[in-house]
Amino acid sequence: LFLRSSQAIENIATQCPAIAQNWFFSLVMLQGLAAHVCNSSWDAFRISCLAAVVHLVRGSGEQELDVLQSLSDPSLLSVGLGGGLGPQAVAHGLQLVAAILLRAPNIGAAASAMPSNVVDLLMGVMSQPRFNVTLRARAALLLSMLCALDDFRESRCLRRAIEQLLVSHVDRLGRDKDQFAVQCVAAAVSVFDVVSLFTLQCLLEGLRQLAAATSVNNAAALADSLVQVLPVFLHLVSSATLCACIVGSRTLPLLGAMCELAARIPLPPAQPSGGSAGGPLSQVQPLVLIFMETISAQQGLVLEHASQMVHCILPTIAAFLPSNRIDVRLLALKSLV
Repeated sequence: LFLRSSQAIENIATQCPAIAQNWFFSLVMLQGLAAHVCNSSWDAFRISCLAAVVHLVRGSGEQELDVLQSLSDPSLLSVGLGGGLGPQAVAHGLQLVAAILLRAPNIGAAASAMPSNVVDLLMGVMSQPRFNVTLRARAALLLSMLCALDDFRESRCLRRAIEQLLVSHVDRLGRDKDQFAVQCVAAAVSVFDVVSLFTLQCLLEGLRQLAAATSVNNAAALADSLVQVLPVFLHLVSSATLCACIVGSRTLPLLGAMCELAARIPLPPAQPSGGSAGGPLSQVQPLVLIFMETISAQQGLVLEHASQMVHCILPTIAAFLPSNRIDVRLLALKSLV
């Protein structure tokens, strides 16, 4: 009886979304279905209830905040995306994430309706070889949308995904010939292009503040946040699929400004051996130069944007050559060569 009831809701929501909204869409109904998904021991019933939740949310208009928050039980999406109920439940879980992202009235509502480990769940789908490529490609696209909603000054979602080998999984999907996967990867790359641009702009603002810092403590705090974000660009530019997000006509002038600002930041006192003191402040310039050196490995993009590389990048790298740090001068020479 319970299974047939949930299947009836699912079927009506699929065939007649408007009728289903009038009959079933309510806070109490969504909470009840979510409770069955999380607590029932009958897998078929759990999958059916999850599907009913997804179809009701997908068929609705812009959601009220309290309705979206009714889906915020972390175990609901964990059940769908965890893989324990099989690929069918994973597909419903991905649809639920998409519905929340696309229909939430604001970013805060979307964040409150998803568990804190949603990045881990999506990366788990992307990295699972037994799932078909369409599921993995949809997970990659949804992850890119999550990164676009993140605070670009910290890029926590993107950093978390990169720690779990986002780049290698996206590159693997980029080599697949499935038409749906190709479209998902192309859309994800477009989103990551925007994410990279805004993250780079926030990085420039941080470097401006660091270059103008007068207090050692303030400079150290700013540098600490910058050295966490800079490796993101190192990973993205190393990707065959995502490198164009970093090396492009819009980003190269910003990269030149990044080098110029990094060359002007205050440095900690040098060690007697000629090296540099430890800490985030001493890591900013080397990270920037290692990033610029990595760009040179993308020869096709460098040649495609040769004029901008010459005018925007090379002069700013040369600004590091007068540095009193041997490692900075060496990295600058390697980047130029």
